[in-house]
Formats: sequence, structure tokens, C-alpha cells
Amino acid sequence: MDAVNLEAQALNNLTRATGTVWAGSGFRSSNDFGMDWALVSLPSSRSFLNKLPTSEELAALPPYIHPTLLFPDSGKIEECGPCEKGSIVFKRGRTTGLTQGTLSYVDSTVNFNGRTVSAWHVIGAHNVPFCDSGDLGSWLIDRNGKWVGLLFACPFTSYAGDGYAIPALELIKDIEALVGGRVEIPID
Repeated sequence: MDAVNLEAQALNNLTRATGTVWAGSGFRSSNDFGMDWALVSLPSSRSFLNKLPTSEELAALPPYIHPTLLFPDSGKIEECGPCEKGSIVFKRGRTTGLTQGTLSYVDSTVNFNGRTVSAWHVIGAHNVPFCDSGDLGSWLIDRNGKWVGLLFACPFTSYAGDGYAIPALELIKDIEALVGGRVEIPID
């Protein structure tokens, strides 16, 4: 079998199933913020780990990147917090890995499927892009290890690597209103 046929066969045998979708927002807005989320039950082979960056991962970042961090001793995200202008945030993305950014002091709006919605603008640190395609859906955590946002747009990937986020507290309110339940962060 030639290389092209082997590659085609490998692609045909690839399992693309992410999991079971139980609820989703669709592209809409809530409290002026764009909503784009889904609640997905993952198979055990594709588990999600609730873990903050380790000291080794943080040490591998350039020294000017990481300020004093007060992550919980558990090494896990245990609670949510508000987005605050000027806050330092981190995210771990599929494409760019662990990066740091700053929540802009300027209120931002974006075109979200033809609608103007509010969003938090995240600016990369020291000319290091914060995000790129493939990073969408990453959780933003603050220097205290609190989940503060969900990365939902990265429109300038080839230029600055800035991104836009939905505040975690707004996201939680929207999920709870839509599904009639209570959102809890998975600690185990």
C-alpha cells in the first residue's frame, strides 16, 4: 500500500467522537455577552483534567511572564472569580500551550454572528501571543487560580495573538438559567 492510501486508511479509522452533548447555548447573547458553550460528557479515553500549571511549567516560562502566584495547594481550580480590568490571566491552549495575558482596561465589543456583544479583550504579554486557532474553549485563570473566563475568539492570530473571553460568572448564570441546574467545578 502506498503512503497516500495508508494515510487515507488511518484517517478513516480515526475516532472523531468527542463525547455526548447534553446542552448548548448556540450562538446567542445573554446579559450583552456572546454565548458559545456546550455541556459535553467525555468518554474516559478523552478525560478533562482540572489542574493548574505546575511549578515546573511556570518555571519554563520566561522570567518576566509569571508574577507572584497564589494557586491553591490542591493544584486544582476550586472556584470562579470575576473578570477585572488589568488582571493577569493564564490559559493552557491546544496550540500555544501555557501563556499569560492581561485583561484590557478598555471595554470591548465584537461582532458575534452579526450581533455586537460585549467581551473581555485579552492581550498577550511582552509580544508573546496569548492565543491562536485551536486554543478556543480554553479556561482563563487568574493569579489566585480562580476560573475567570472562557476564550471564545482569537481573530488576530497572525498579527497579535490577542483573544476575547466570556466571563465565567456570566457563563455560569447562562448555563444555570438554560438547564435549570447548578454548575459546579469538577474538583476530582
